[in-house]
Amino acid sequence: MIPQAAAGPGPEAEYRAFLQAGRFMIQRSASTGQYVFYPRIAAPGTGAADLEWVEASGLGRVFSITVKRAR
Repeated sequence: MIPQAAAGPGPEAEYRAFLQAGRFMIQRSASTGQYVFYPRIAAPGTGAADLEWVEASGLGRVFSITVKRAR
């Protein structure tokens, strides 16, 4: 089943509003505990639509970065 859009701002708008307020929030599925980033309406793979916003702990690891320079 494909989740339907809910009334109100979408996940990206909510994410940007948190950033404007100085908070870095990510989504987590309440049923699986899986964290989701970039904001979505359903978790990839499982399709779980029970996503809630949680504040990032700041303990994550950066595995790679990409730098694209203009000519």
